Amino acid sequence: MMMKRYRMPAIGTMLPPAENEFTAPSATNQDDVLRWQQAAAQQEALDKNTIAEQDYRGKFASWFVYVYDTGRAVGPTGQVGDPNAVPPQPPKGYLAVVVQNEAAIGFECQQVGQPVCEVPPYKRIPPPQH
Repeated sequence: MMMKRYRMPAIGTMLPPAENEFTAPSATNQDDVLRWQQAAAQQEALDKNTIAEQDYRGKFASWFVYVYDTGRAVGPTGQVGDPNAVPPQPPKGYLAVVVQNEAAIGFECQQVGQPVCEVPPYKRIPPPQH
């Protein structure tokens, strides 16, 4: 089965993270090389997003257990155990971006997307009683 010719996306195009389903190409077919480079950049974005989400969820759990839930959070009012304490926010996601390199157009994995995940649900602590 013959694949259709590869068409390079415009510079600045942001491509979503995706699993690379292509095998490393032979250096003789330029279309296959470009298709693989794009897929490799999208795979890199997917891998970085997975790691970023895992790291964030670990940091959130630490914030909740060790700071917020134990009443040691210091929020915008300066109160210890502040019910308005803001949880850490998830990092932006990675995308594969079409860029102009020194010699040619290529792909870079950049942290420019939407957050990698939502802030996990958590039970807010009650406000202090006076």
